[in-house]
Amino acid sequence: MKLREVANVYDQIKAEYKQWKKSSISGLKAELNRTNKIIDLRDLNKEDMIFMILRDKYGDKKINRVFGF
Repeated sequence: MKLREVANVYDQIKAEYKQWKKSSISGLKAELNRTNKIIDLRDLNKEDMIFMILRDKYGDKKINRVFGF
């Protein structure tokens, strides 16, 4: 990937994160239940759910780079 393409992907991830931030917890739970068949959501907060959705879509490495983990 070229540097410009990488920057666009990172910007896209950040924009998607902001969109998920606006979602309700029930909407996040519905999305996680749709993508993950067996998962216990009781102990997860909103941030954890958002990162779980993004990690499922983009992978751990990209999320760690974008958010500095």
